[in-house]
Amino acid sequence: MKLSYKFIFIFISTSLFILLLMFFVLNHMAYRNFSVYVNQIEIKILDDHAALLGEEYDNHSGWDHLKKNMHRFRIVLRPLAIGRGPDAARQAFSPQAHGFQPPPPPGGPAFDPLQIMPRLTLFDSKKHHVVGGADFTDGHILKAITVNGKTVGWLGLKTQTQFYRPMDIEFLNRQKQSFYITGVLILIVTALVALMLARHTLSPIKQLIRGTRAIKSRNFKTRISVRSGDELGQLASDFNSMARTLEKSEQMQKQWISDIAHELRTPLSIIQGEIEAIQDGVREASPLTMSSLHTETLRLVNIVNDLNDIFLAESGAVKYNKVPVDPVFVLKETMSLFKKPYSENQISILDNTDKTSGHKILGDGGRLSQLFSNLFDNTLKYTDSPGELKISLSSSKNDLSFVFEDTAPGVPDEDLPHLFDRLYRVDSSRSRIKGGSGLGLSICKHIVETHDGIIEASHSSLGGLKIKITLALHL
Repeated sequence: MKLSYKFIFIFISTSLFILLLMFFVLNHMAYRNFSVYVNQIEIKILDDHAALLGEEYDNHSGWDHLKKNMHRFRIVLRPLAIGRGPDAARQAFSPQAHGFQPPPPPGGPAFDPLQIMPRLTLFDSKKHHVVGGADFTDGHILKAITVNGKTVGWLGLKTQTQFYRPMDIEFLNRQKQSFYITGVLILIVTALVALMLARHTLSPIKQLIRGTRAIKSRNFKTRISVRSGDELGQLASDFNSMARTLEKSEQMQKQWISDIAHELRTPLSIIQGEIEAIQDGVREASPLTMSSLHTETLRLVNIVNDLNDIFLAESGAVKYNKVPVDPVFVLKETMSLFKKPYSENQISILDNTDKTSGHKILGDGGRLSQLFSNLFDNTLKYTDSPGELKISLSSSKNDLSFVFEDTAPGVPDEDLPHLFDRLYRVDSSRSRIKGGSGLGLSICKHIVETHDGIIEASHSSLGGLKIKITLALHL
């Protein structure tokens, strides 16, 4: 069975169950309320009956004339039974009346529409039976009969547990019929609502199913149209976000593989060319040739090492031994290693930091040394000679900031946000002989972020690149 049919079936089945339960409750409540209503009417009628019997008791100074005399009892109450009221009864039993017969009902024979007479019983003041169908007061509604403020008897009306009068049964049947008609209409409306809900609910679900299958087939360009602001719309929006993330990830993966192949191809091509030239006798295996091969081999090793560092950093496999360390001291030690190559390339270092800052951070000294080495190396490779690198230090209550600024060439605005991307180069056609692997700044970013810091790139006031690193102090 399809999901849409299951949804409609469950919705209608649930509605039908609720409807049947409602029928049962309403039917029970209607019967109960109708019973209460009839009893209230009958209790009101008892007031007139009790008043009439009180006058009968007063006229005959007791109940002896009514004892076991059901005929006389009916004659006394007959005007009330046919709806003529107490005044008609008094007139019927006045001295001018003949035979003590009440006048006939207007328009037809005597009748008892509520069928009260068979359920009436008269009891004396001590609730002993006088006349009527019951011997005891159990199961009766009792109404006191008073004469001159004294209770002289009780009029009992036997309560009904079921309705037998045609007018009562007809009324209840009409109520049931109304319930059935209402129920059928509700069921039809429920079916229509279920159909509309099924279309509204299942349409995005079907789109999600198709989209999931497309993602499974690596079609990450799949998108789902969002047409509502409810949970289903949010789910569709989240699916689209996931698809965009997967698409971007796949593009980055392809670019990553392409960039790695491109980076490795250059030194490998040079090494291959040099070796083939030696094999063909075009070149001799001289110290100069061996030096060129060694240089390209070292460059190849550096690229592989950088790639390995990036992989380990992104996979979380790099272990950091964090202890309180003075980052300025690490900077000074790293700077001493670059003084000779900087001097050979006519690049001066303007160090505006103190010999020791007195501040410590919680970090790994070896990784911080790698961070500063990559920054020094980046300036060394990309700054024109003669050039300059200026290093500044600032601190606040909670942070310590390093600023590296070098001279031209600068970085275009559109390239600044991508400087820390893997294998990214400002000029993709730039010679690899001088250029690095394009992984140095990416490694710097991972090291800084692992130390819960921030690294930013912007334009330098000296005409080149400005790198700012902010690290949290160890308090």
